Amino acid sequence: MGTAATAAIATLKKNGFAKLSQKVLSSEETKEFESIIDRLHADKSISVDYSANSPSAASLIGRDQRLDFLLNKILAHPEVQGVLSQVVGDDFKIWEISTRISMDTDPGLGMHVDAVGQCNLAYLINDQTTPAGVTSFWPGSHLLPRSFINKVGLALDWIGSYYWKKMFVPLTGTAGDVAFFVNKTYHGRLPAPASGGQRKIILMGCFPVGSRFKPIQQHVPFDSIEQPELRKRLSLSQGVHTMGDGFVMVGPEGAKSSSYTMSIEPAGPASFKTFWMASKARLANLCFGVYKRLRPNRSEVSHA
Repeated sequence: MGTAATAAIATLKKNGFAKLSQKVLSSEETKEFESIIDRLHADKSISVDYSANSPSAASLIGRDQRLDFLLNKILAHPEVQGVLSQVVGDDFKIWEISTRISMDTDPGLGMHVDAVGQCNLAYLINDQTTPAGVTSFWPGSHLLPRSFINKVGLALDWIGSYYWKKMFVPLTGTAGDVAFFVNKTYHGRLPAPASGGQRKIILMGCFPVGSRFKPIQQHVPFDSIEQPELRKRLSLSQGVHTMGDGFVMVGPEGAKSSSYTMSIEPAGPASFKTFWMASKARLANLCFGVYKRLRPNRSEVSHA
């Protein structure tokens, strides 16, 4: 495991999200990646869903051999594998590989947490250097109990987006950046203006031993996928056992998980201390934002 993976793991454990400092595809490959995604959306060969307030498509595998190759290359990169090995373990499975395009006037997506144990790998297909239309995180919130996060979330919704966005950090970057985030981290997508342009991203939902998910059917059978790392992570013929209602659980029955994302689920008292250390600057920023909002504008106050 290299220095890029080591640094990303340390940051992710502190904040709940991190970017990899090393590119895993060349700039030419990233441009090719974007052109393939654009073509698949344009010719309507993939089913597009709008339930997350932006066009998303989950059934990508088997649509284009070069796309499969590039996705496999991302997953198989030593630095990416180094991070995932430490966060979701060596035996993780992938629930979905989807593309999301945040369009102009994107209303955003409300703040939330996702499934137990889940960690997403995000690949930025194009430059996204401003907060508009990108995923944003509350640093350190993955170390809090889910019940507490949900209660805080209700309070933040009541306060309104102007105030809570002061304490969140957006996932900005340039084309080809790789990021990881623990889905227990409180997160959502910021709204975008009418002239913000498109923000394109690939998301891979990774689940460790002991976690469960409902598989999303791909365009081809899982075991016929040619690229080896994709096949290993998506295949359901080994490494999972079936449950009711179409769900599978990763690992053999009774297996104990040693992954980081599962270890933080039963958060203890020490988590509050770690959370406070990671987020106190954000809380201070929030208070300052409220103060600026409420105080009178000095340029408009009459001194007569």
